[in-house]
Amino acid sequence: MIVKDVYLRDVTSVSLNSNIKSVIKLFNLTRYYALPITNVDNEYIGCIDISDIIDSCVPKYMKDLSSSAFLPDVDMFYNRLNNVKDMLVKDLIKDDYPTLREEDSVSYAADLLEKFNRRTLPVLDGKKLLGI
Repeated sequence: MIVKDVYLRDVTSVSLNSNIKSVIKLFNLTRYYALPITNVDNEYIGCIDISDIIDSCVPKYMKDLSSSAFLPDVDMFYNRLNNVKDMLVKDLIKDDYPTLREEDSVSYAADLLEKFNRRTLPVLDGKKLLGI
């Protein structure tokens, strides 16, 4: 089986100048875990994942701690989220987000999802976004 047989073609995307607050609302409306970032010509620029936003709300020194006793309290997370919500997508975009082509196998897609710890992958034809 190949990616062409299973990906979603009608997908919502955001621009580099979208603010994080609007992206969070779109995550809630679409139930996606990631949203592709495109320009006005529907050319793929990158992808923003819900985990990227969550990571930006957790202090860096806490990410490596394995005990739940060191998890940030809800107030700290909420305060940091309040600071992040007005940032733009271009401030949180990561360059290493994996992508797929229609002819890639589903097992290859599964490997990428596992390797990069993602739940969603954009499907491209060159620079053109086809879906997720």
